[in-house]
Amino acid sequence: MLTEVKQLCKKALDLVKLAKHEYYLKFTEEVDLHNMWNFRKWKNGKQVYTSPALSRGDREVLAVTHSDKCTLLRSTVFPTQPQLSDEPPIDLESRADNMEYQEVTKQEVWDVLFTAAPMNAPGITGMTGKAY
Repeated sequence: MLTEVKQLCKKALDLVKLAKHEYYLKFTEEVDLHNMWNFRKWKNGKQVYTSPALSRGDREVLAVTHSDKCTLLRSTVFPTQPQLSDEPPIDLESRADNMEYQEVTKQEVWDVLFTAAPMNAPGITGMTGKAY
């Protein structure tokens, strides 16, 4: 299951990388004397632009709208769970070997998220602290 998650994350990142590459290539090809100074804004992160269209695969319609892109990324990164043929029954009874519940405050969550090293991967998602 972990390898499947990693493969799907890699596939989603590859799709985004390809779409960005095509967008930036098109952006640089459209440069002329009148709009060349827009690159300065773009380089400094002050240029506001929409995200490029995402490909769904060969001979498929591109995801252009925000909701289409969200649906595509959600289905790629979080595919539907397989149904278990012999699903175990849910047991909610308290046991002696259960872990003790620890209260967590909003401040503790904030501290963990925003004090994480920005370029270290915190877990299996591979998302860095910069993402939060």
